[in-house]
Amino acid sequence: MGYDIINGEYIINEAEALIVREIFEMAAKGYGYNTIIKELNAKGYKTKRGNPFGKNSIYDLMRNERYKGTYLFNQTAKRNSKRKRNMHKYKDESEVIRIENAIPAIVSKDLWERANASRKLTAKTSTNAKYDYLLSGLIYCGECGAKFHGTHRKGGGKPYNVYRCNKQSNQLKCGCREIKAEFLESFVIDSLAEHFFNSGIVEIITEQVNNKISEMLNSDNEQAVNAKNALSGLKTVRSNLVETLAETGYNKVITEKLEDVERQISEYQAIIEAEQSKRKEIRITTAEVENKIKELKSYMKNPDNTDRTKLLLRSYIERIDVDNKTVKVTFKVAFSFCLKGEEQSVFYTHTAKEYRLLLEKKCKSECRETA
Repeated sequence: MGYDIINGEYIINEAEALIVREIFEMAAKGYGYNTIIKELNAKGYKTKRGNPFGKNSIYDLMRNERYKGTYLFNQTAKRNSKRKRNMHKYKDESEVIRIENAIPAIVSKDLWERANASRKLTAKTSTNAKYDYLLSGLIYCGECGAKFHGTHRKGGGKPYNVYRCNKQSNQLKCGCREIKAEFLESFVIDSLAEHFFNSGIVEIITEQVNNKISEMLNSDNEQAVNAKNALSGLKTVRSNLVETLAETGYNKVITEKLEDVERQISEYQAIIEAEQSKRKEIRITTAEVENKIKELKSYMKNPDNTDRTKLLLRSYIERIDVDNKTVKVTFKVAFSFCLKGEEQSVFYTHTAKEYRLLLEKKCKSECRETA
């Protein structure tokens, strides 16, 4: 779905691609299969075969790497003795062949990754696990560089959950202390709210994102860079040939060489001008930034969204660094725009930092007040 195959090539079917993007956007926000299916069918959307959406169609679509431009070979299992193939049974990852950027992407790699990370977490939370470690896989040890993982503890007659360095679990040396999950998760949520829900942040984000877009637009492709480098050298050659002709008078060999250089200069200038003509002014508006923040804020403030808020929050975190002195969380927000027919993403990042001692004191104080 989302593609038509014409003359052996994948061509984006925009009418279907809109539905595909909507599915990935909903999944990235933490919506489960049932909610997505209900929403799609309520809008009257149909699958490629003209049927209502069901769980299998969403499951297969979400896992399909073609949507981010990656083509896969040798993925499905071999036919059985009856010459039938189970299209839902896959080979080992080591046997799969991937070709990046082989077909036009319908969604950005970032959106595909966020949607599938949320899909996995949604599946995990639906199994009634004792505790959902929201930040698992995002935390890095500031002492040794290894990742942290979540684990359960019992102490003082009370069970609790912590994140700790993987090296300690593998009986390797690392002096980084573990940190309580509730402390770290509260800091992350509070930091996001304090920064992104600040009324003055919209203009700052808009300016920084547009600066990054301008850098992307002004960067030349490989052909234009080569043309500029060649043009510089050819202009020097032309100048030298003109000086030689001025000194020696008419010379057939030099004149023909000069004409050839002029021809090459014209060709390279045409390449550069063609590249520049493709550029257009693309800007993210303050309204777009404001809407994205409002969407996040209203979603997180809704008590009915408690579980999905965790999934949504995770998609805004780039990494967390924890050492014995400080805790540092780097947030990222993706803004998409279309460039030369392809969806591109540009990121706004913000890092919040706090001393561990102050963080732990603050969290303990809040816990006492709540009690």
